[in-house]
Amino acid sequence: MDKLKILLLEDDQYILFEGLPKPEIVRETSGSRTLKHNIKNAKFIQEKVKNDLILASYQNLKSKKEENIIDAKLLRIFNDIFIE
Repeated sequence: MDKLKILLLEDDQYILFEGLPKPEIVRETSGSRTLKHNIKNAKFIQEKVKNDLILASYQNLKSKKEENIIDAKLLRIFNDIFIE
């Protein structure tokens, strides 16, 4: 899986992708399972976002002239984190 990520993602995309928290599988009251993304977890923000490498990668993606789909998704996620 790691080889695939390295092949498909640019360096800055890879750094931001690896900085995302792992999704949790949560059982709802109806018994069905859903994935829950804890993107705005306070511990995540304190430990990961303040990492200089993640901040630099975020700035690099933000300043790219031509943004692709992966850039847009990662920037949207990290924009939400940085705004809080």
